[in-house]
Amino acid sequence: MSQSKKSFTDYEGFVEKFKTKLTTDDCYTPPAVYDTVLQWLRENVDIEGREIVRPFYPGGDFENFDYPEGCVVVDNPPFSIYSKIVRFYIARGIRFFLFAPALTTFVSDADCSFVITQVHITYENGARVNTNFVTNLIEPRVWLCGELLRRITETQEKKKSLRKIILPDTVQSPARLGAYVEFGTDYKIMRNESTAPRSGIKDYKVFGLCILLGRHVADHLRTERERTERERTDFFSLSDAESEEVANLTRQ
Repeated sequence: MSQSKKSFTDYEGFVEKFKTKLTTDDCYTPPAVYDTVLQWLRENVDIEGREIVRPFYPGGDFENFDYPEGCVVVDNPPFSIYSKIVRFYIARGIRFFLFAPALTTFVSDADCSFVITQVHITYENGARVNTNFVTNLIEPRVWLCGELLRRITETQEKKKSLRKIILPDTVQSPARLGAYVEFGTDYKIMRNESTAPRSGIKDYKVFGLCILLGRHVADHLRTERERTERERTDFFSLSDAESEEVANLTRQ
């Protein structure tokens, strides 16, 4: 088949080119999430009487935005220029509390603080992004904030609970067993060491089916995985200068 004919018959690929791509610069914050963040901020930081502004709207220009005296920026900026925005506000003495990309939350050469939540936020365009926050409104360098994580999570319809269920290692599904194979495990589980597939345990239903393993099988698999993890892990040490920095970090 010629390249031109192949391209013509690839209708799905043709349509895909015209679809809007989801990027972290187009993540418009759901109103309920924004209101939750703002309420938490009001409860934990004294911003009473300060005007709250949102310069990051479609077509907005944050550098030429008219910032009222004493205002506080509470908004979700384009993540592609996130560090530039933080430095811009710090240089101009503008107070802010911004949504931040989880993987690149820390900003170098910037006198600011970081609120860590690692919360999964589903934005208006459908993109689901792990999110933290950056601010110059608080004293701690880093705030690990489970309370804000809980509130935002409960705000989103599809996330009602933060509780996580961990099954015993004697209960295994194909996906869980596959994790052992990824670590190089080669092991045969005999019929007299396992049950026939079932839908779940107690009142808990698993996706698909699961099997029960003898305790000795589960222990063997866990030991093999831990051994392989150790063999594949490189443990780095701090330099003498870095170790001295750590030694000097004491609570005043």
